[in-house]
Parts: sequence; C-alpha cells; structure tokens
Amino acid sequence: MVIRFLHRIRLFGCHGGPGSSTRLRLPGARRTYRSNGLHGRLQAIKKRKTKKKKSGSKSKNDRIHIRWGQRRNESDAEYDKRYSKVLKRTRQDKKDDKSGGEITNGKENIQMWTYMGHPFIVRTDISKEFTADTAMYMEMLHRDYGEAYKKFLGVAASVKEKIEVIVFSDRATYMRNGGSPGSGGFFMPFAHLKNDRGTSWAAKHYRLQQFTDGITDFAKWPKGTLKHEAAHMELQLRLGMTLIPGYNIGIHV
Repeated sequence: MVIRFLHRIRLFGCHGGPGSSTRLRLPGARRTYRSNGLHGRLQAIKKRKTKKKKSGSKSKNDRIHIRWGQRRNESDAEYDKRYSKVLKRTRQDKKDDKSGGEITNGKENIQMWTYMGHPFIVRTDISKEFTADTAMYMEMLHRDYGEAYKKFLGVAASVKEKIEVIVFSDRATYMRNGGSPGSGGFFMPFAHLKNDRGTSWAAKHYRLQQFTDGITDFAKWPKGTLKHEAAHMELQLRLGMTLIPGYNIGIHV
C-alpha cells in the first residue's frame, strides 16, 4: 500500500522537492517542463518573446531603402556609388544667396536644398536625402520617357539648358512661390517671363513645381503628379509644345 501511495504522489506531481522527476504540461504549451524549474523557464520564454518583438519592430526613424531610378543592369553597389555622388553634391543654399530667387514661406526666406545636375536642378525645402531621391527619380523619368517618345514620335529631346524641379513640403509655400489655385503642380516653359531668378541662374525657361502636402518620406509620397508634369516637360523638350490644362492638345511656345 505504501509503495502504491508513493507512486501516485509521483504520478500526480505532489512531490516537488529537489531531484523530482515530476513533469507538468502547461495548457496550450508544446513542451513539458520539470516542476522544480518551471518559474525560471517561464521567465526565460517571456524574455525571448519580448526580445523577438523588439527586434522585429521598426522604429519611426527606420525608412524603407529603395533604389529610386536604378538603371537596367546596374548593380546595387554601382547605384549606391552614383547616389552617394548625388547626395554629396546636394547642398543647402547659403543664407545670402539669391541667384535662385527668393523662396519664402510667408515669414522668412527658405534656404532650399539644391542639387545642381544635368539636365535637372532639383530643389526642395524638405531634406538633403529627399532632394537626392527626387533627382534620381527625375533622371529615371527622363530616361523612360525618352525611350517611349523616341519610339512614338521619333524625335529626341533637345536639352539646351537646365530644367528646374522644385518640390515644396506644403501647399501654402507652393502657392506663395508661383503655384496656381487648385493645382497640385505645374510645368512652365516660359519661367523667364516671371523674372524671379538671378541673371546667372542656369535654368531660365523650364520649371517643374509641386508639393508633397506634408509628406517628408520620399517612399510614401505619391508621385502621380510628378509623372504627369514630367510628361508635359518631355513633350515640350521634343516638339516645342505645351499642353493646355484640361485639354489633350498642345500649342507651340
């Protein structure tokens, strides 16, 4: 009787002393743990889950790394080297530099981030990285539209001077610096008539301008308007025509 009673104690886990071989199965658990180390095991599992959750979550500062405008057959390393050069050449305007005009937010003049490339001069009031991403993206659109228009029209683009591309972070600043009411962006082939740039400014005639409506992450910015206005630009560069807003017709300028 005594032996049978002790066997039942071991079977149902009533013995919890050191060296016990009693095993307990937790509800919903896949593993069986010894009763004398159960608390420690549960704490270890909790710590592992917390660590995994932290490592799997993304901080607000983490951004999706996309190689905007990566060329066909261009390796990641080649692209990164090219992007690094664009980023290095992207600088914030000096406070007293007015060659690119006086850009204002209504309270003070803005020191724009500017990339001086070919054929684009890209300017934003957002960040150095956003400006570089926009430059890479515009070069991609120029290549892709160039291939499409060449097949469709049989005419190559004639880029005799630089094209200014401006992206503001909000509508109010966009409106204060030439934006028209109700528009999300525009392309202008006669910017020289506004006479709002310095005499030495390289982009005298062509200007593409829009805003992001508060978006500062290039990956999250919808680029439909940018593509649309770039299509106007590419047509202008080939046929000397600009589209009339609201109509699918062009006029010579």
